[in-house]
Amino acid sequence: MLPQSLQDLIARQSGVISRGQALDAGLTPAAVDDRLRLRRWRPVHPGVYLAAGHPCDDEARVRAAVLWAGPGAVLSGLAAAWWHGMVEEAPLRITVIVPEPRRRRSGGDPVMTRHHRIAADDLEERRGLPVTAPALAALEAAVEAGAAGAVLLDHMLRHHVAFPEVRAAHLRNLVAPGSTTAARMLLAAADRSAAAAEDVLVRTLREAGARGWHRGVVSAGRPAPVVFPAARVAIEVTGWAWRPGEPGPVARPGWTVLRFSWADLSRRPAVIFATLDGRSAGP
Repeated sequence: MLPQSLQDLIARQSGVISRGQALDAGLTPAAVDDRLRLRRWRPVHPGVYLAAGHPCDDEARVRAAVLWAGPGAVLSGLAAAWWHGMVEEAPLRITVIVPEPRRRRSGGDPVMTRHHRIAADDLEERRGLPVTAPALAALEAAVEAGAAGAVLLDHMLRHHVAFPEVRAAHLRNLVAPGSTTAARMLLAAADRSAAAAEDVLVRTLREAGARGWHRGVVSAGRPAPVVFPAARVAIEVTGWAWRPGEPGPVARPGWTVLRFSWADLSRRPAVIFATLDGRSAGP
């Protein structure tokens, strides 16, 4: 009969237990070997087992990978994004960041270990598992996803994490593997978001039946997505990369330039019309 503390630990860990945890809980090496011989536990990785009666589902696979990687291991990449609920499916290969290089091989599902230090702001514990925080997990997942990374990063920026948080996580991890690729992906995402914001603005105006506007240029050589010539009002939109406090365009004398963020366009379109109505340029 297993100690109650060990039974509780196995239940919390989706049926997964490491040899070290079992010994710490009071089992002898012979008792562990007996459970393996009797198939009450079966190996998932060297020194990591799955108790009988528990399915080897995605959560068990992920927990087993982190346990196998050893003390200080942190779930990262696509697996971390899945753990946070930012992607729907767990990857076949689990990525784990370890404090020291590891040479030993996993014995079951493929596990990739990476060695680098993680800032405290990029670490958290979720459901009893050390995992990279959402911002870093999103960026690492996009890099790990390869050709599909751009679409994945856009999805996570729209629904799960803010661009400034992801950018800050990148700056804290410039020496991490894939950092150069991550920088390119962030820059491309910022460009895509600005272009997408313009499309949302135009679509919003058209659907609302707004009149008296067209696309044009109002500032000193700087394009504005939309201008209302009669009211001498121009609208500029910003993507994810824009930070509050950054200077806007310098308008021609007598013109007003209004700036709306991606959040205004995607979540609060009424803000646009309330502001335009105040300028006598609304629909």
